[in-house]
Amino acid sequence: MKKLSIFLFFIILVCFQVYPDLKTSEKEIVADRYFLSLNNEMKELLDEHVLPVKGEKRRLDKIVELIFDRSVVGFDYSSVRTYTASETFEKRTGNCLSYTAMFISMARYAGLRAKFQEVSDFLDWERRGNMIVFSTHINSVVEIGTRIYEVDFQYRSEKKFWNRKVVGDKRAKAHYFNNIGSEALLKKDYSLAEKLLRRSIDLDSSFSFVWSNLGVLFKAIKRVDEAEECFERAIILDTKNHTAKMNLAGLYESQGFKKKSDKLKDTIKKIMRMNPYYHFDLGLTEYNRQNYRDAIKNFKRAIKRDPKKSEFYKKLAAAYYKVGDLIKSKKYLKKGQKYAGSDKEKEKYQKKLEFIHIKLKQAESN
Repeated sequence: MKKLSIFLFFIILVCFQVYPDLKTSEKEIVADRYFLSLNNEMKELLDEHVLPVKGEKRRLDKIVELIFDRSVVGFDYSSVRTYTASETFEKRTGNCLSYTAMFISMARYAGLRAKFQEVSDFLDWERRGNMIVFSTHINSVVEIGTRIYEVDFQYRSEKKFWNRKVVGDKRAKAHYFNNIGSEALLKKDYSLAEKLLRRSIDLDSSFSFVWSNLGVLFKAIKRVDEAEECFERAIILDTKNHTAKMNLAGLYESQGFKKKSDKLKDTIKKIMRMNPYYHFDLGLTEYNRQNYRDAIKNFKRAIKRDPKKSEFYKKLAAAYYKVGDLIKSKKYLKKGQKYAGSDKEKEKYQKKLEFIHIKLKQAESN
């Protein structure tokens, strides 16, 4: 396997999120003072429908029921929003952290012992410009007697998580600032990003992920020594923070320290190969070298690791077109269109499909 010549940098978020339209000072006040506060509407709802219910398990069930009842709350999950508890209730949407904060605040008001829980065996990747966003997950647990109930609004299926850890409210708030700080970083608002990421560290200096993200920030603004220190700190705090190791290897490579980079990459080779973008970028390298057969192999490896990324299918279709296999090019264009994120993108796929259709008809007539 050829080594990747350009090493992308990774940031880590709890779910994916977009920075809301609030001034920084306002956002800090909301998060610090009201992260788990209930508004009057929430209290009235709980006073009327939950507090009269006898038995903790029945109150737990009632809260979950109310959240999903469209005639009452009607909450819609969205992976691209992080809000406080009351904001989530008001907007009726949010990501896993938003959802969990809202639920915990409601559960505690109803007298339940609800806590945040980090889930580390959740894997998802997304490209944002020249960076890769790695998504983790958070949910909640409720202690009733000797039993513990896990409440997870994003994954209401039979999916089971094994690597879980109950954390305190400060850690949850640190995730919050890590999220909005990382989004500011993605938008290249470096001053805001540093302020928010440092706030996350102030809340929990043992939070390995945020140190790695701060290192990515310092790398972006050419403060290389500080970036290296942050990546090393992240690894010391959590030797299983493979994202920090990938970032440190990338930093070494960007400085021309190939031996140091390769040595570190060798220690995380298995983890790197789990990342679909590792294979996708290998495919792009081969595609640009006009090694289309090798590109196809790597694009397929990327799809195997994440079969719902539209861009993987688009480049695979392009590679098949280059080798003259119009049928497979059409096949993968259709799959890419299925996972396209917008109507505009789907229209682009449709134009390519129509072009391939014409080419196939011409081939048949010949």
